[in-house]
Amino acid sequence: MFNKDDVCDLVQIDLTRVRKLRAELVAEDAVQGLADEYKVPIFATQATAGAITERHLAYTFRTHAIDQDRVQLWSRFLRERGVKRVALMVENTDFGVGLVEEAKRQFSALGVGADIKPVVVDRTVVDLTPQMLELKAWKPDMIVNGGVGTILYLIVRQAYDVGLFPAAPMLIATDLPARPEYWKNLGEKGTFATFIVHYQPRMKLTVRGEAMSRRYREVFKEDPVYPALNAYSQVMLIADAIALARSDRGEEIAKALLLNKFEGWNATVSFTRGEGPYWQQWTPPMLLVQYTRADMAFSEARIVFPAEFKTGDWVGGPGK
Repeated sequence: MFNKDDVCDLVQIDLTRVRKLRAELVAEDAVQGLADEYKVPIFATQATAGAITERHLAYTFRTHAIDQDRVQLWSRFLRERGVKRVALMVENTDFGVGLVEEAKRQFSALGVGADIKPVVVDRTVVDLTPQMLELKAWKPDMIVNGGVGTILYLIVRQAYDVGLFPAAPMLIATDLPARPEYWKNLGEKGTFATFIVHYQPRMKLTVRGEAMSRRYREVFKEDPVYPALNAYSQVMLIADAIALARSDRGEEIAKALLLNKFEGWNATVSFTRGEGPYWQQWTPPMLLVQYTRADMAFSEARIVFPAEFKTGDWVGGPGK
């Protein structure tokens, strides 16, 4: 096993390299097939599609939230809010279209008595004014922003420009607003957004997580971000599995991953072979947080859902 000092010296996370590696590893199903063929464990660091683990392949592991759990979280929140009309604006990718289909299933299963108006847009589009005006006329109780990267910012900015948001509250389906770039891109237009996170700087971490966080702050002069914590933890899980297996053979590493429990960045991690997408899958925490003023630090954002983690009440918009 590695102690916390080893952890600090062993791995230094470079976010650009982590994102590039993630894209390379999970871009195609073929990679999973090769992992099984050559008996080499593969981790999905930030891939959310349930199909990745639904294939029940022996060497595919994941420590990230899947779309089903992500949508279930905000569906429960919307049910609690008693919404009747939900505008779901997503990009035309597997992630975006998958959110629409999963929302329909979850609304039905959880008894969310709301109509869904899906709007699927090309992720390269630069003008959403027609769609925004159509949604404004429809008068939604909530807008779910299913964009990633540039299109996410475009949805917020243009919804604000036509007076749709924050008159109608917005829930962002990823944790991108946790980054400082959110305010640099949107300024005051990003105020009152609610979004999903898996990490919040005030969360209690494991010894390993605290060690990584300290080193991250030393190097990058800011709080760590969830993708870095998750990728770091995966590296250390593999190192622990190699130590427990006393072997660097893929077959033995996979066995060790299944048979043991490991120290992750915020909790104990273990893998079981559950049904559907819950195959060799460990799910991190999922919270909804909200910014209630412009340029609000992520560490100050209030946790508004679930109730057991709340640090403040949800605000529907200015003056509400």
